[in-house]
Amino acid sequence: MIFSGVEGESARNVIQYLLDTEEPVLEEVQKRMRKSCSIIKFANAQERKEKEEELYKAFAGAKFSPLQKFELKSAYQRIDHTAKQIQDYESMMQETLEPFKSQLELLESIPGISHLSAKQILGEIGPKMDCFVNVKHFISWCGLCPASNQSNGKHKSVKIGKGGRYLKPVLIQCALNAVKNPYFGNKYKAISGRRGKKRALVAIARKMMTAAYHMR
Repeated sequence: MIFSGVEGESARNVIQYLLDTEEPVLEEVQKRMRKSCSIIKFANAQERKEKEEELYKAFAGAKFSPLQKFELKSAYQRIDHTAKQIQDYESMMQETLEPFKSQLELLESIPGISHLSAKQILGEIGPKMDCFVNVKHFISWCGLCPASNQSNGKHKSVKIGKGGRYLKPVLIQCALNAVKNPYFGNKYKAISGRRGKKRALVAIARKMMTAAYHMR
């Protein structure tokens, strides 16, 4: 693979060049690549030669038909539109959550929770915990507690509940980052050895949200 995706600056510059020319030239392609692009980092002369041959093969006969050019331009218009929407939403989030800067800082103090994740969590749970009876109620609302599924005194399932539809995926991602911290990392290893990795991540997310609850 020459590029990992079409959204990057190098890939876009090259594709735009291919859209604008009928006979692509390797040297012109290389000029449009960022210096940080791994394709132009060579360990020795032999590697340079091999990579240049890859480029020749990749761009040999790379001519777009009018239909292909139309589709590519349309695709980039959609990408640009989506990127602009994301920026607008992030700006709106920043403005809306500005009065709750102290709550965001508290959430960010928990290992594994980034600034963006803190915004998402606060946007879902709100700035106060008064609406939750206790920490167990809060954890259950986040969708991190086993669902109650029993019949005739027998438990049929220990899967977590369906609550926290939007919040739960964020918390699991935060838990993945949190296990890099020594405290959460040791807890994760201890639990995953007995219960498996997935349940261990849920357990770490529960611990993180328990801490968040008591920070109110």
